Amino acid sequence: MPLLRRLWLGGLVLTAAALAAPAPAAVLDKYLPEDTEVYLSFSFQQVFSSGLAKKLGLDKAKDALKDAPSEITDVLKDLNLDPFKDIESLSVAGPGGDAPDKGLIILKGTFDVAKFKERADKALKDNSDVVKSSKVGDYVVYEVTIPGQDAALFVCVADKNTILASPGKDYVADALKKIDGKAKPALKSKAFQAVLEKMSDKQALSMAAMGSALLKGQLAETPAKEVLEKLDAVGGGLTMTDDLKLEVVFTAKSADDAKDIEKQLGDGVNNALTIVGLLAGGQKELGVVLDLLKSIKVKADGKTVSLKGLLDADAIDKILKKDL
Repeated sequence: MPLLRRLWLGGLVLTAAALAAPAPAAVLDKYLPEDTEVYLSFSFQQVFSSGLAKKLGLDKAKDALKDAPSEITDVLKDLNLDPFKDIESLSVAGPGGDAPDKGLIILKGTFDVAKFKERADKALKDNSDVVKSSKVGDYVVYEVTIPGQDAALFVCVADKNTILASPGKDYVADALKKIDGKAKPALKSKAFQAVLEKMSDKQALSMAAMGSALLKGQLAETPAKEVLEKLDAVGGGLTMTDDLKLEVVFTAKSADDAKDIEKQLGDGVNNALTIVGLLAGGQKELGVVLDLLKSIKVKADGKTVSLKGLLDADAIDKILKKDL
């Protein structure tokens, strides 16, 4: 399965339990492909700076990295990269569907461009069968063959704050044309652009998609097709502070479709409660997810269906202190 499709499908699974309602005045990322109709973004900094992450012990991952295999620690050292400090966010955007060469990965952070080039040039010399390079204007684009994947990945360090990657070289080339940021970002789908512009940039996990774009892919071959055919768009994200907050907004094609989606979502939440309840056992982290699911309310209003859940800091503390 192509890498971008895996990321999109993974994001859609997460969306079932972790989406937040649109909030005003998000800034559209200038690198987004013009054909974007599916979008997923994860903010590492939002997560690791949250009080909840510290309670769940996610900060211990920093210590675990020190004991990682030398193949990993040596690369990070060569790149002068601290993933917990230097990586800000990872976004995936594109038209959806199963085309293996469509879509763009945007990695934001603080990168030592010289170190990345030095490491890439070494890979070109030592592993010429795995890494190749070509030029797009003044930029070097590296073609990396990934074991087990259907196609290569084209990667470019655009500047000290952005790394671009795609299974299609044209997507990287088109993104590089936007690096000066003079042109206002514009998508072919104005309806989807409006969805993205209403999303909050304060979320740990953000996702949006057009129903028609989701029907292009493998979800059209699952029971989810019945819901997707009634859906215009979905957008939102997960907010992590000391609290854990989620909402999702679905826009249906009609009020009757909204009622059907409301029922399907309600049934889905109940099924998720059963599954997570069985898995939770003595795992306090899953206990947080379980109680969040218990707090979810689904409501249809006209053509809009909202899904909301909230765990405040006190509720989370009680979960983490008790034996599950």
